[in-house]
Amino acid sequence: MLIKNLGQTRAMLLENFKYLSDDQINKKLSPEKWSIAQVLYHLYTVEKETSLLIFNSLTMKSEKVEERDLSFLGDRSRKVKASVEPPLSFFTKKELITYLEEARYLYSQAIFNETHEKTLAEKSMEHPLFGFISLKNVVDFIWMHELRHCEQITEIKHELEANNTEEWSCDC
Repeated sequence: MLIKNLGQTRAMLLENFKYLSDDQINKKLSPEKWSIAQVLYHLYTVEKETSLLIFNSLTMKSEKVEERDLSFLGDRSRKVKASVEPPLSFFTKKELITYLEEARYLYSQAIFNETHEKTLAEKSMEHPLFGFISLKNVVDFIWMHELRHCEQITEIKHELEANNTEEWSCDC
């Protein structure tokens, strides 16, 4: 189920910006808001860091903890400051897709190459935001976090469209 959720969310994410130009994904609506490119870069770094935390925790001794309901992650009214701000660099769509693929196939996939979902439910780690949490829940965090930012990208697209009717061209 975890792999299915990761795959479905990633497909939704890629579809969300598929028809946008490099200029559109890098457009910032205001200095305090992220561009779509920054959101995508943020997703890359969070998945990479989170996957490394999980992978490193697989070999450590830990106890089983009760599964948590992480559905609150979908609540976009609850803002959490990112631990690392994405750079203001100009990114091409191709670069960002390469980063996202790297995070998924080089880092996240390594977890499933090493272990099974049942094992992830049996092991735990101390997460910087959630305290002690099962490794399965940490993988859940990856796809739920990505889903949350899919909604953010949709919001940014709507704002861009509303603010730039002359420049906006999207086949979606």
